Amino acid sequence: EESFTAVERTTLKREKEELMQMVLEKQSQLEATQCQVGELQVAATSMQIQVDTAAAETADAGAAAAAAAVAAAEVAKLKAQLEEAEAAHLSQVAAMKRQVEAGNNSEAQNRLQVASRLGRTTLAMREEQEGIRLEMLELKTKLPVVVEEMLEEMRYFMYSQNAAPMEEMKRLYTEEVALRKKLHNELVDLRGNIRVYCRVRPLLESEKADGTTGDGGTARFPIGKEKIAIRQGGRDEKVFSYERSFKPEEDQVVVFEEIQPLITSVMDGYNVTIFAYGQTGSGKTYTMEGQPTNPGVNIRALGELFSVASERSESYETIISVSILEIYNEGIYDLLMPNGGPKDKGLEVRHAQAEGVAVVGLSTHQVLSLDDVQAAVKESAKHRSTFSTNMNDHSSRSHCMLSVQVTSTNKHTEQVTKSKLQLVDLAGSERLSRTDAEGDRLKEAQAINKSLSALGDVIAALTANSAHTPYRNSKLTYLLQDSLGGDSKTMMFVNINPAAENQQESVCSLNFAQRVRKVEKGQATKNVVR
Repeated sequence: EESFTAVERTTLKREKEELMQMVLEKQSQLEATQCQVGELQVAATSMQIQVDTAAAETADAGAAAAAAAVAAAEVAKLKAQLEEAEAAHLSQVAAMKRQVEAGNNSEAQNRLQVASRLGRTTLAMREEQEGIRLEMLELKTKLPVVVEEMLEEMRYFMYSQNAAPMEEMKRLYTEEVALRKKLHNELVDLRGNIRVYCRVRPLLESEKADGTTGDGGTARFPIGKEKIAIRQGGRDEKVFSYERSFKPEEDQVVVFEEIQPLITSVMDGYNVTIFAYGQTGSGKTYTMEGQPTNPGVNIRALGELFSVASERSESYETIISVSILEIYNEGIYDLLMPNGGPKDKGLEVRHAQAEGVAVVGLSTHQVLSLDDVQAAVKESAKHRSTFSTNMNDHSSRSHCMLSVQVTSTNKHTEQVTKSKLQLVDLAGSERLSRTDAEGDRLKEAQAINKSLSALGDVIAALTANSAHTPYRNSKLTYLLQDSLGGDSKTMMFVNINPAAENQQESVCSLNFAQRVRKVEKGQATKNVVR
């Protein structure tokens, strides 16, 4: 439409210019004619003068009259020609003006026609656009439904094509994992290896906000449940493998399910030790003790013992007793004594061939239910040494051991077994340069690091099958002698803080756990008294 209007306008403009040119030409002709008429009038006037002069000079009146008549006729003829030329010119000018006016009217009509056509076209386009908009709205409403139907058809098709093979692969994989785990546990039992489980705690909000760690921390979990990878700066990683590696989002229930069979073996007469190792603030106490509404290994383990005892009550009589102690600055203290016991006088350790390691004077309390256990644990928490440090607002300044003695008598055969379950929450290792400890806190940190160093020496000796194992270099290792090298099933949690600033401590803890895992103590035996 725009191209057509431009052509029309150009044509009308050109025709108008031609008409105006013709008008100008006619005006020029009229001016030339007027000049001729003027010349004729001058000639006529001259002739009249001549006639008058001649009449004056001659006395012949007749000749003068004749000459005057001839001159008048000539003047009349010239006037008639002039009037005729003027009339013709005026007629032509009027005709050309009408033509111009007609041209202007035609241009206006053409413009009206073009505007009309444009209006109709614009209206039609608007109607078409509105129709398209309504169709788009309808399609937008239907599109999610159509896409979901297509996806559902694709999912059904893929499932129908692959369901059977996938289910079979899943079944075979599950069976293979279960078999591999069973064989591994049997091999561990035969060798007497210390089982090692890694647990990574969640990042604190302050650790996420420092801008150096990121939401995921330094820990990554490759395919499978055994491996953990620690970033060591840049993109370098070191991968470790254990019996199980727990992600930060895996809760207390999942953790306990993994070690539950080990707890059950206590009821069968086997000694079992579980201890948590790691730097301060890595989640050891949370793993072992938990919270009142979300208990850790200690309470869940005692709950399992009472549950199994109840199930076997028709065939077995079971007596369960507990004692709780701490090792603080290389002194052993009973946390269930009235008023917590004197801190200036520790208890002594005795090692007897028949009984193994025992603490002289440590009180033992029979418990009849889980409520009794929780009451004892609550009482012991009042007396345990904890203080705030730069590394942890509620740092354990001692190693804590919950010892459970189980005596089981078979009502039919009268066979008696005695077993122990040792649940140990180790104090966290610390770099003194980071804690800024001084005074009592410095003394505590030095004692903690010394005992953990002694634990490392014992593990190194056991791994190398050395002739001498330095258990007596520390009260901690002396107490754990039966657990680390004796007749006991032993399991260790290595707890990790995934914050970037703790990367070095994390690698050290994981390396230590790798060495612990290599310790072979031989197959544990059942402790039958009679």
